[in-house]
Amino acid sequence: MKHAFLRRLGALVLALAMAASLCAPAWADDPGTPPTTPGSIKGLELSTRLIVLSGSQPQTLSIVGGDLPADATVTWGSSSSAITVTPNAGDKSLAQVSATGNVSGAKVTATIEYAAATDGTTKNVLDCIVYAGTSPVQAVPDMTVAAGQTATVTVTINANADRIPTINFKSNNPNSAEVEGTPVRTDDSYSNTATYRVTVKGIKEGQADIEMISKEGYPLGSWKVTVTRAIPGTAVENVRITPPTYVMPSGVTSYKLTAIVTPDYATNKKLEWTSSNENVATVDQNGVVTRVGPGTTTITATATDGTNVFGTCRVTVEEAPSALDLTPISATLNLDSGPRETRLTATASGQGSAGAAITWTSSNPSVATVDQYGNVTAVKVGSATITATATFRVNNSNKTISKTCAITVVDDNSTLADKVTLDKEKHSMPTDGTVTLRATVSPANAPVKTITWDSSNKNVATVDQNGKVTAVGPGQTMITATAYGNRGEAICVVTVTPKAESIRLNFAYDNNKPGTNHYEYTFKKNGNDYVNVKAILTPAPPNPNPAADPIRWTSKNPSVATVSSGTGAQVSINSVSPGTTTITAAPMDPAGKDRAEVTPAEITVTVSGITIAKSEDGGTPQPITSLTLAEGRRQAVTAQTFGAAKTGDGSCDWSSSDPSIVRVGTKTGVSTTLTGAKPGTATITARKGTFSATCTVTVGEDTAAAITASTPPGSPLQFSKLVSQLQSACTSKTGSPLAYITNLSVASTEQGILHDQHHSSADTGAGVGVQDRYYPGTAPQGQRSMNDLSFVPRNTFSGTAEISYTGWSTKNQSFNGTIRVTVNGTGDVMYSSSEGAPVNFVSDDFNLYHPNLRSVSFTPPQDSVGTLYYNYTSPSQPGTKVSSGTTYSRTGNPSLDRVTFVPAAGYAGTVRISYKGTDTAGRSFTGVVTITVNGGGDNGGSTTDISYPMKEDSWVTFRPADFNAASQSTLGEPLSYVRFALPPSSEGTLFYNYRGFGDYDSDVASTTSYYYSGTPSLGGVSFVPTTTTPSQVDIDYTGYTIKGNTFTGTIHLGQQDSSQQGGGMRYTVFTGRSVNFSANSFNTACITATGASLDYVLFTQMPTVAQGNLRYTRGNSSTTNNLSTTTRCYRAAPNSWDVQLSNVYFQANSNYTGTVVLPFTGYNTNGSSFTGQVTIEVTPPAASNITYTGTTAIPYQLSVQDVQRACSGALDGALSYITFTSLPSAASGRLYSGYSGFRTGSQVNTGTRYYASGSPSISQLSFVPRGRYSGQVSISFTATSTSGQSVNGRIVLNLSSNGSSSYFSDLIYHTWAAPAVDYLYLNGVTKGVTATAFGPNQQINRCDFVLMLCRAFKFSEVSGYSFADVPTNSYFAGAVAAAKQRGIVSGDGGSFRPYGKLTRQDAMVMIKNALDAAGWSVNASSTSILNQFSDGSTVSPYARNAVSALVQLGAVNGDNGRLLPHNSITRAEAAVILHFVMTM
Repeated sequence: MKHAFLRRLGALVLALAMAASLCAPAWADDPGTPPTTPGSIKGLELSTRLIVLSGSQPQTLSIVGGDLPADATVTWGSSSSAITVTPNAGDKSLAQVSATGNVSGAKVTATIEYAAATDGTTKNVLDCIVYAGTSPVQAVPDMTVAAGQTATVTVTINANADRIPTINFKSNNPNSAEVEGTPVRTDDSYSNTATYRVTVKGIKEGQADIEMISKEGYPLGSWKVTVTRAIPGTAVENVRITPPTYVMPSGVTSYKLTAIVTPDYATNKKLEWTSSNENVATVDQNGVVTRVGPGTTTITATATDGTNVFGTCRVTVEEAPSALDLTPISATLNLDSGPRETRLTATASGQGSAGAAITWTSSNPSVATVDQYGNVTAVKVGSATITATATFRVNNSNKTISKTCAITVVDDNSTLADKVTLDKEKHSMPTDGTVTLRATVSPANAPVKTITWDSSNKNVATVDQNGKVTAVGPGQTMITATAYGNRGEAICVVTVTPKAESIRLNFAYDNNKPGTNHYEYTFKKNGNDYVNVKAILTPAPPNPNPAADPIRWTSKNPSVATVSSGTGAQVSINSVSPGTTTITAAPMDPAGKDRAEVTPAEITVTVSGITIAKSEDGGTPQPITSLTLAEGRRQAVTAQTFGAAKTGDGSCDWSSSDPSIVRVGTKTGVSTTLTGAKPGTATITARKGTFSATCTVTVGEDTAAAITASTPPGSPLQFSKLVSQLQSACTSKTGSPLAYITNLSVASTEQGILHDQHHSSADTGAGVGVQDRYYPGTAPQGQRSMNDLSFVPRNTFSGTAEISYTGWSTKNQSFNGTIRVTVNGTGDVMYSSSEGAPVNFVSDDFNLYHPNLRSVSFTPPQDSVGTLYYNYTSPSQPGTKVSSGTTYSRTGNPSLDRVTFVPAAGYAGTVRISYKGTDTAGRSFTGVVTITVNGGGDNGGSTTDISYPMKEDSWVTFRPADFNAASQSTLGEPLSYVRFALPPSSEGTLFYNYRGFGDYDSDVASTTSYYYSGTPSLGGVSFVPTTTTPSQVDIDYTGYTIKGNTFTGTIHLGQQDSSQQGGGMRYTVFTGRSVNFSANSFNTACITATGASLDYVLFTQMPTVAQGNLRYTRGNSSTTNNLSTTTRCYRAAPNSWDVQLSNVYFQANSNYTGTVVLPFTGYNTNGSSFTGQVTIEVTPPAASNITYTGTTAIPYQLSVQDVQRACSGALDGALSYITFTSLPSAASGRLYSGYSGFRTGSQVNTGTRYYASGSPSISQLSFVPRGRYSGQVSISFTATSTSGQSVNGRIVLNLSSNGSSSYFSDLIYHTWAAPAVDYLYLNGVTKGVTATAFGPNQQINRCDFVLMLCRAFKFSEVSGYSFADVPTNSYFAGAVAAAKQRGIVSGDGGSFRPYGKLTRQDAMVMIKNALDAAGWSVNASSTSILNQFSDGSTVSPYARNAVSALVQLGAVNGDNGRLLPHNSITRAEAAVILHFVMTM
């Protein structure tokens, strides 16, 4: 009845539904028209009830669960002002939720109101909980669990009772740790919290993160699990045999099964193997299954640790293959005396043998017949072959096998053999030997050649009818071969020697393991040595015979030691190279096969010495003698020590023959890291005592980051053209787009110079600093664009210029690269100019390419590009046009030096002017002058002194280009910045950004750097005179190039009257040196004063004898002459005997220092005159600064080349030695000699000589910065030449305690710790948690910190027991035992808690104890020093002295006025403290 009622009810509902569809309004089928009839808002809900916002990224909320009526209203709101809810303008069911601050558990609501609701629900409030910048889950501390063990942690969630999220827990590395079971959740509505109890199981040693993810998919945090080695005593849990089933084919006799025991860390993994049916197959204790007969058996492997856990494999053995056996295989029948008949027997076996049919045939029935049963009957004299063929039925197909028997038929009248010979008359063999004798009968045509074999002593050897002799026992026997009819015989005497049961060796071995034939021998020398060895067989053969008792001698590693050739009992072992190998002596039988019953003798041979090795993919390190590195790549190498070299911990001293090509990381240690710095080859040496090993390292160019381009000499190469290549290189190397390039430098300034905003040779823009960043396209605010970056090759350079750079990707990954610029030089004269600026030809330029130049003639260019003039002065006085038929002389008139090219108005581009010429020998040549017209001009200046005119009541603003020109002309390097010596206030003031009286940004400070390109700008410096300013003001300055080199100069500010309108030229020269005058400078002064070019100069006053001499050279002659006041010095000498102004120079007296003023009168080409003076500052010689810049991570090694380079312009002779006149303060670091790592080297003293070639050497000097130091360090020295001359110099180090790591990628947000971490890595103290990660935020375990301390202080590890919870086989056992022995740790109640977290105060106690153990007793003067910290009183009593001592030393500074003594110390914090202590 119930089912009938339901069927009727269903029919009624269906009918009502159909009726409703018939009455449905038109819009019901039209989705484009909104409904207007009442609906319901009940049942609607938000798309999520929990949002966790990360950063500024908004989340979208939507109303779901039904159709929202079109005329319903939705009001979105938030309970927190830090949460912004933005409704969607086009869809009221959507809203964007974002945060402006950290919010914990705010509520976002969507209030839906609908007056026309059919169900009476007119209002529905939906809500969602939002977290921003925080998580509802409390932080879970990291945990440690042993492999095979479990640990439980409680995860607490703070949230409103109805908004506590459901959390899923998972491991990101299930191979190391996994979440076991289902976490148990408990809700507490009273406190609005919930807890999960999560059980984590350690799988195997390693690390994993347990991630917490809400059911909505939001990550809510994670904690780290460190899995340590298994705790001893772990039982077997499972045994699995693979494969679980196996079918052994008919042709296979054995097969090895594999058993897998879990867990891998089980204490006893030994198994017992058994077979359930040994008639089918047997199994040995290695899992090898051997066939016995067809059938099925179960192979079982059972654990022997008492658990009886087992695994099985079902093995099916197929039947043996088909086979046929025939006997006999030969027979002789006699027609007269018989036998005339014989019976052959054929037996079938194996697959298909049941019912196998056998057929018989004769190859010659006229001689012998055979019936169906194998009966053979002789017919006549001769021979026949009887064949038995069996047919097997296998796998539904027939298979046949045949065997034969040789039948010989004779009669009494047959010619029989009457002679037999054997191939051996005597033979020796061991008791397990065999030999087959070969018999020959004659005559050869004998119809019967049957041989009968016999042994006279079958206890010695037996022989079968095929002549095979088998040894039975020691002794002698005669083997007789008799021809048919006993008509002839031959004898072989066989001696059977006793079988050797063992072998021993006789030589001067180091050790023989008791009861074995394993020996040890060590060569004390590194190769080229030998030892003789003799093998003795037991029992000894009665008559030793190398042929009968050969020995197989082999070396497992011939690269270490070889064994002399031959199979005799005595050989020599020869050492080859350091290492270990095994020499094996294995007895053989006469046939050359090893005697399996005799265990070979072995010698472990060690050759003392060192090898350099590297591992592939984490495998065992293999020795190498050569290595190829890509530029910028690193390779870890290890020193392997052997024999006499294997002392201590195996540490060696590492060095590189050329650190500029290959850098060595750790200087002392078992291993080090090699870094390819630039392409080339260097030799790496590992040295220990008298032993050493070398490896040739070839650094190849990083071709993926190599870029090619080309440009003519003097023509700028814009980096904007290289952007696409740079982007490709970055993507290839890092997988990410290019962000910027930096660390730009040219291989040599002889190749060219990098410029920022280069416009012309006169307006070269700014120099490029090593740390400057250049961005592709539009650069960020305050940064530089590649559009402004260019490389300008030298005019005289031709070839390939190399520009090195470092690129950084948008994901902060770096790579090194090279830009190769092909400079296609014309091999001829080149000039550059700006639009409309004239270019004066210089005869010396032409003579450079055509030596002994006499004269040239030109082919004038087209007027559209410009005009060649002779005696050009100005646009109003252009002189005369150069004609193609006119010859211009280098020394005569018309002079080549008076030829000028003037670009056409508005023209920019390259102009090529052809010329012909002759030299002084009359030889002709042709050439081309190339002129690049790209804007600007050239003042031709070449001094470090700069002059500016002063006007009354006006200030002077300095021009950056003047200082850059001084830098280029002095050092050939672009300028970076300048520092000024301030003038007396009575003379005037230097201001920055001076705009008028009282309106300026700041006074110029002597310690402030003013940048050629950067802020504060050099162009913002102005000199403002006072009412007491003298007519001449001199301001000294120091310039710093982009490479860190320095130069000095003076700014001359003066007021000029009409008599001095030509101005002055200034030069600087060292005492005893000379300086040449610039003809272009005089010409510029002449044009400025008179409007016309210079003709000649008369110097109206000569220097005093005390000051020096004004001299000149004539032409190419090396002869010099003194100048007089009547000597005309021509800009372009009209005759060869006239003096060329460019050949005039001042020679300073060797004892003079001071200022030399030389007044002169100049005359232009029109005869007008002007006056001026040359001012020469004569200063004592001084070396330029040696500058290093970097972090405190590495020692800075001084090189002889650096000192020679700094002194090259000041010392007359070669550098002999240096002495230090000042040393750095202890707060900044120490200067050492012979430093190779922590606790090595000796401190440098003032007055000690350090030699360029000799000992102690300059190259042994290193400055080791103190940990956490930032600032500039200055070290003064005096350099002395081989001639006894001395100059003063300075080493300047710009150091920072912040930086990026060269070894670990996860320190990008820990720049404060990166130098310390790198220092510890280079000194072998830490290796990181992985090859590329250091784990700076991980809390350090007690065992790991003790291990770091022992490595830092080089405390030798101690074997044996230390604490109950420190396994003696753990990786830290030796370090903990050493620390306990030295009083560094004492444990707690017999335990050490190795995996426990280390508190900050316990770390300080250990460090203080380690310092004491190392002999550096440190104690605080008073523990009251702790009172400066707000939590100083919370330091435990046992730790107060140690913490006070480290605070007093400066090793510990606290955190915002707190020590936090009971907080766990992180790996980064521990590294910073250790770095400071190791560099005190």
